[in-house]
Amino acid sequence: MTMNQVVVIEAETSADRVASAGAVAGAAESAGYRRLACRGVPGTHAPAYAGLGDLLEPVLAGGGLPVGRRRALEAALGGDAGADRLLVGLAARSLLEARGERLVLVAEDCQWLDRPTLDVLCFVARRLADLPVALIATVHPEGQPPALRSLPAERIRPAAGPANARPAGRRLALLAEAGRDMPLSEVMTAAGHLGIATEEWAALDHRRLEGAAVVADGDGAERRRVHLALSQVASDPGIAARHRSAASSGRTESEAADLERAGRRALTGGAQAAAAVAFRRAAAASPAAADRIRRLALAAGAARAAGLPERSRALLGEAMPLAADSRTIADLATNQLLLDLTAGLPGRGIGEFEALAERLDGDDRIRVLWGAAVHCRARHLPPHQCRRIEARLRGTASSSPLRAIALAMLAPAHGAAQHRERLPWLVAEAAGDPLALLSLGIAAESVQDLATAHTAWALSRDLFRRVGSDADECQSLRGLAALRIACGELAAGLADAEQALRIAERVGATQVMGIAAGTVARAQVWLGRGPDARNTLERHAALWHDDPIAISAAEMRWASGLLALTERRYADAWTELSRVRRHRARAAWSIADLTEAAVHCGEHEAAARIVEATAADTTASGHLAMLVERSRALLCGDDDGAEAHFERALAEGEDAGTPLELARTRLLHGRWLRRRKRAEDARDQLTEARQVLADARARPWAAEATAELRAAGEVVRPAKDARASLSPQEARIATLAARGLTNKEIAELLVVSPRTIGASLYRIFPKLGVSKRAQLREVLSAG
Repeated sequence: MTMNQVVVIEAETSADRVASAGAVAGAAESAGYRRLACRGVPGTHAPAYAGLGDLLEPVLAGGGLPVGRRRALEAALGGDAGADRLLVGLAARSLLEARGERLVLVAEDCQWLDRPTLDVLCFVARRLADLPVALIATVHPEGQPPALRSLPAERIRPAAGPANARPAGRRLALLAEAGRDMPLSEVMTAAGHLGIATEEWAALDHRRLEGAAVVADGDGAERRRVHLALSQVASDPGIAARHRSAASSGRTESEAADLERAGRRALTGGAQAAAAVAFRRAAAASPAAADRIRRLALAAGAARAAGLPERSRALLGEAMPLAADSRTIADLATNQLLLDLTAGLPGRGIGEFEALAERLDGDDRIRVLWGAAVHCRARHLPPHQCRRIEARLRGTASSSPLRAIALAMLAPAHGAAQHRERLPWLVAEAAGDPLALLSLGIAAESVQDLATAHTAWALSRDLFRRVGSDADECQSLRGLAALRIACGELAAGLADAEQALRIAERVGATQVMGIAAGTVARAQVWLGRGPDARNTLERHAALWHDDPIAISAAEMRWASGLLALTERRYADAWTELSRVRRHRARAAWSIADLTEAAVHCGEHEAAARIVEATAADTTASGHLAMLVERSRALLCGDDDGAEAHFERALAEGEDAGTPLELARTRLLHGRWLRRRKRAEDARDQLTEARQVLADARARPWAAEATAELRAAGEVVRPAKDARASLSPQEARIATLAARGLTNKEIAELLVVSPRTIGASLYRIFPKLGVSKRAQLREVLSAG
């Protein structure tokens, strides 16, 4: 067989997709390949993994899978959307490999396949190199999911087929194609309006369902008649507007307005990709240039939010050179900035932001300057550039919350206190703007207002999820994850970070992928899962670059340094943590880890210089002040001075809201006291540290505190049973899940719904300090 192992056919019409797929698959079958097929169906909400079930049904009898993979596949084919997608993908590949025969997988109309099936197909497609298996996927160019778009494949874009059908057959074919997104009853009603007999339609529909219909393009007048008939019977206003537009031979504002309303309804329903298509069509139907550009801007924003960056960039490139309206310019600039940030691209320079802001007035100018502040913060630009944007913000009168948020992001250390007083009040003012809330979380974190940061990120996550903005939701999740880890919620933080990583990979948000991967690995280190952390870092090693946005590499190096610290590889820890300094905020948060590594590998002087440089940024933060004072205590050669620094560190940390770092401070203080023969004082500090660390499942440091307590002469009781924190029902659910039962199987045993089981596990995981079902067996058996 001469074709590539993965072929993606991108065609506008169903006929072209069917014909091309048939040609390629036919060539494969002639070469001795067996065809396995599945198809996406428009206008339906298929259960999770429905397409995968159709595809694999002919080969399921083979069996022979490892237990974990078999159970995951059974759960998936039973419609369990929560089935471990990695295990399902591995199971599918193993099943294909076990057949020992040449197979061609044909996935038609992937734009309508359920998402779990598509994810598994893409997972398998990347791992076909050593198998006699090929994949053919067909998709509409405008509906191509990001996972399929990023797949390495041979891409075929066939030309439209010839109009060789008889006139009645051509009209039938055009109607079948144009009405694919409408209920069959409505399409048949339109057929009656067009004079098509029910018998003719039924015959064509049968061929269509079998995937063998040949659809011709037809002349323009015939196509317009078909679209007009469909527009008259469509119950969905958005679909009706689209067909009215297609039926028109020219541009009219009424049609464009109908399409724009359809796009806004799609936004309300969380269908960002559909909204992008509606807005783009509205732009094409707009007779006035200003309306066309405004609608292109709406389409670009929806495409970016849906995780379609290439389409969004194309729309921005079309609209930006022609935009003259102040609001449209600000919207275009915002979307361009967000695309650059999520992709890790350099973006505009500060001078370009200033020049653009000069063209605008009022809140539109503030929005561009806010974007410049986000740009400064993300790239940690030099202070003099930040001051230029700060001066322009202060010189522009506005009541927009974006102004206060931008000023807080640019605030120097000595101005943090005044912003911290103002930021909590901005939550209500920014409540309707999820992007404002997202940036408010960043600003609040930068001035160490952790409570406001948590609120803003959680609210923005919920809003982005509600409107289907995946590209933005992963940003909120990664910020929330880092904050939860800092606040001691390790399992919840890990779950958020893993979800952010999955979404970022799906939508191609490279920059967020690096940050989320580093956060996942750091949570895994805290939870004592060193091998998992190492695997996470190795899998995403390509993202360890410092330019143009440093936070991604800083997060990953912090995690790598923390892992080395727990494994007593102190020289490696010092090397990795020293390189976190490229990102000033993360360098400050990791300063105590750096100092601990430095003490063990003899880098006292270098560490002392870094600590004192960091101290200038901690004047208004109890958390950072605690880390600095703890570092000074470790570096101090004088006992009286060291004890004073420890005491100040503990005092600063009491109300900082970061209990795990406070517990580590107590641990280090207790060790210092024990080594100075002050066992009773040491036991007080170590006992409290051990309790906090054990409750949070911070295993490496809890074990260290236990060892120090024993060395101080304390008899340490075994840890309490992990089940003690669970209700009887929760304990039973956790035990059954640990045995490998699916949600559906547990629900049947306990006579409840699978959704109830899922909700119970959502509550159980944080109580046990885990984030996956696979970890339940270890935790419960340890208890």
